[in-house]
Amino acid sequence: MHAPYLDLSPGAIEESVRKITLEKFLKAVSVANILKPISVVFHPNWDHWKYEDDADEWLENAKQTFLKISEKLDPEIFLLFENVYDQNTEILLRLRESINIRRVGFCFDTGHFLNFSTIPLKEWLDKIKYFLIEIHLHDNMGKRDEHLAIGDGRFPFHELFTYLKENSIFPILTIEAHSLENLIKGESKLKEILEDVY
Repeated sequence: MHAPYLDLSPGAIEESVRKITLEKFLKAVSVANILKPISVVFHPNWDHWKYEDDADEWLENAKQTFLKISEKLDPEIFLLFENVYDQNTEILLRLRESINIRRVGFCFDTGHFLNFSTIPLKEWLDKIKYFLIEIHLHDNMGKRDEHLAIGDGRFPFHELFTYLKENSIFPILTIEAHSLENLIKGESKLKEILEDVY
């Protein structure tokens, strides 16, 4: 399950923004507690352009938001942080460490990585592999969050799945298609990649 994310910031410096964010997140949690998904994915929405000078304050605010979320979320459900504008894993790892609850992990988003990461894929995965629970699969050309079908952009899917195989990591795989056509096309390409790698 995916929590709401548009215009929300769990670590915002402005208290009213955090309040609205928490309210929206808690509504999603109440639904999750009924539906019982394996995981709920949240966008921390860290943005170094906005918050770099206030990183410690942002992290403390985000920590408090997600501790409140964790208290309300069914303990059998994973609480996952998804990379969005992150250039590297530093803030995501610091946020997870500050909460330090076993069921808190990561959802790796391939399209966001391609658009925003400044470090290589292997380095990123090496940093998060022990807490990697889910992967959002979609593609782009590295300039916009296009949500193209798997294989229609520049993301190195063979490299990703080879890494997962070599490290015996078996996350939830979610195809994030924005059209039925891209879903069908992406599923076919994913099967082809998996057969090739495994």
